[in-house]
Amino acid sequence: MTDNKIKARLNLNAVLRNLEELPALDKETLEIIRDWNFSIRFTIRGDMSAYLKFSHGTCEYDTETTATADISLYFLTHGHLNAMFDNKAMPIPTGGFTKLGFLKNEFPKVTKRLEYFLKPTDALL
Repeated sequence: MTDNKIKARLNLNAVLRNLEELPALDKETLEIIRDWNFSIRFTIRGDMSAYLKFSHGTCEYDTETTATADISLYFLTHGHLNAMFDNKAMPIPTGGFTKLGFLKNEFPKVTKRLEYFLKPTDALL
């Protein structure tokens, strides 16, 4: 298994999965997602996908569901997904084009809260 593949699987299975727990642990996140009711699928070509479903203040993570997502994001390679997590690349949207503004403006508020906890400053530590 390549380093990029390992890192991509960690990003999907470990980092992204933390969004499931975040609303219960962080009031600010809960306020952000309180009225959200949509789902996002992250798919790496030829490999795995991860599915996030936001529903009125909760987030569910799944890698097994075949449910259709409201927003579908496609990644050509493991490195492509990793670059997105590093803010150096954009995913390829394959569904949910009307929600791209939301994905660009609202969803990052939650990922920034997750980053706040996963990459704390020295002062927070």
